[in-house]
Amino acid sequence: MANWGHKKHAIAESDIFTITHQNEMYAHLNVIYLKLNQLPAYGQGWQPVLDAMRNGKFFVSTGEVLIPNFTINGKQSGDVLKLGGSKK
Repeated sequence: MANWGHKKHAIAESDIFTITHQNEMYAHLNVIYLKLNQLPAYGQGWQPVLDAMRNGKFFVSTGEVLIPNFTINGKQSGDVLKLGGSKK
């Protein structure tokens, strides 16, 4: 969708129908990892979290692989990468 010309972000969600002592929820949950400069203090409210999500500074994983940081051609998660070449 991001290639359609508008910047879009998809956040993770999980549907949990029952919670019992037999559930292993971690194995079935999507997790959003935020890229923050520091852990926000409680008194700051949600603004640092909302800013990170609004700016695409996050990635989603179900826990199989944890990627703490990455760049592609010098761009980080949430940045716009302009590709060279011609459209076909």
